[in-house]
Amino acid sequence: MTGSHSLDIKYRAELLPGRRGKYGKDFLLLPLTFREYIKLLKPEVYEKLKTIKNISINELNAAIKSANLFKDELNILFNQYLITGGFPLVINEFFDSGNIPDYVYEIYRKWVVGDMVKWDKSEKILLQLMRGAIQKQSTPISWDSLAKGVEIKSHKTVSSYVEALENMFVFVILYFLDLSKKIPNYNKNKKIYFLDPFIFHSFNNAIFFKSNEILPSLIESVVVSHLNRKFQVFYWKNKREVDAIIKINEKEVGVEIKYQNKISRDDMGGLYHFKDGIMITKDFLEIKKKYPCYPVYLFLAVI
Repeated sequence: MTGSHSLDIKYRAELLPGRRGKYGKDFLLLPLTFREYIKLLKPEVYEKLKTIKNISINELNAAIKSANLFKDELNILFNQYLITGGFPLVINEFFDSGNIPDYVYEIYRKWVVGDMVKWDKSEKILLQLMRGAIQKQSTPISWDSLAKGVEIKSHKTVSSYVEALENMFVFVILYFLDLSKKIPNYNKNKKIYFLDPFIFHSFNNAIFFKSNEILPSLIESVVVSHLNRKFQVFYWKNKREVDAIIKINEKEVGVEIKYQNKISRDDMGGLYHFKDGIMITKDFLEIKKKYPCYPVYLFLAVI
């Protein structure tokens, strides 16, 4: 992702309809998912993991049971993934030397800044927006309130920068799902997530001087980013909020993410608005037909 100008790749490809030949294809190489990370570092474990194609509770329960046999190894790998993300250079540095040198953080930060500047975006505004995105990650927010919070003059400026960062695969944006109409409402507040945890760390390190900070919002970001690669994903909020909603045809599956070991009935409250729902936890496992609870490292290992 750092070898070419990512916005150029996206937009130039869109200007070539009909010019790629009958069998022309686009190949999108994103940072490794956690499952791909397992395949790279522990292929012997990866070979024994089941994978799911759809969010079916029965299928998930069977896959999670299988993955639970390797829970200790998967938990260790997941905590490493939260630091390195899915970029091969970062992974190699981390496992070769036991740490990630400052220059690596700078490489990925400069990739984002450099691409944006090439498209006539301001580095100063970008860094202000990144500060707001880190602070408000996983929180429903309007572009207007985000603009005011980081002293950017216009919500239109925020919108254009966010759209560019989404197209660069830096951000994942979740929109509100209107359950009565079963369609997204793009005028409601949005939620910003970082597609890869290392991009989060690279800017968190530069802006807030915090190294490899693992926050509940980062865990939510990782889960949402993984779901977004395979499914249509939205969020919903009324008196309660559901972190993510997977929309499959006419079916909605609620996903609540609580990075904690103890889960109460009240924590599950938002899921009760949905016929099917799952709870993602830190280490609590409860396999059942209705609203099961899965540790995050098991869940991401099978999707």
